[in-house]
Amino acid sequence: MTENIVVIKRFKPFILGYCWCGCGTKFEKIKKRGNFLRRYVHNHHMVGRTKELCPSWKGGRKLDRNYWMLFMPDYRSSNKHGYVYEHVYFYQEYYQCSLLPWGIVHHIIPVSKDYCNNMIWNLMGMTRNEHMRLHMTIDMSDRRCSNPVCKTPNETKIKKDGRPLWLNDKKGGWLCDKCDKKRRYYGKKEIIKIPFKLITTRFI
Repeated sequence: MTENIVVIKRFKPFILGYCWCGCGTKFEKIKKRGNFLRRYVHNHHMVGRTKELCPSWKGGRKLDRNYWMLFMPDYRSSNKHGYVYEHVYFYQEYYQCSLLPWGIVHHIIPVSKDYCNNMIWNLMGMTRNEHMRLHMTIDMSDRRCSNPVCKTPNETKIKKDGRPLWLNDKKGGWLCDKCDKKRRYYGKKEIIKIPFKLITTRFI
């Protein structure tokens, strides 16, 4: 008489052990891929190895979104992780000041992926509204009046906020304030083809 044995599930041999970090966690020491024994639970190999004991420690200076940060947990402007921006630290220590919540330090030479200059001559303190307005301002230094008979094609009216007033001529160019007023006064006739001196009647 013979018996038919059905194998439902086959288990691999395993070895239980304690984590070497001292947490007292039991885990399977044989790695799933390979036949070597593990010493630590996943991510427990760095427990207690902070600052100088960590192999990736670089003196407390790291790069965050193209800005350098310093590890100074006792500094007044440090975040919850103990880091403070390097340009903020240099600015506050040089001018002996403390930035308010609505203050910010602006880089005169813009910060890029490969360049971050935190020298004191490249830093300028301002409010967050001024900083946003500065970055939103469009460079208008290369704009010229498209009217060929304009006497001052490089000049236009300056607004109260200090920015020049250039108006679109709907032809891919720009008009100064004086030429735009004349265009609206004489109607929708193209002012580029007909000089203003020859215009004597109002166009409908």
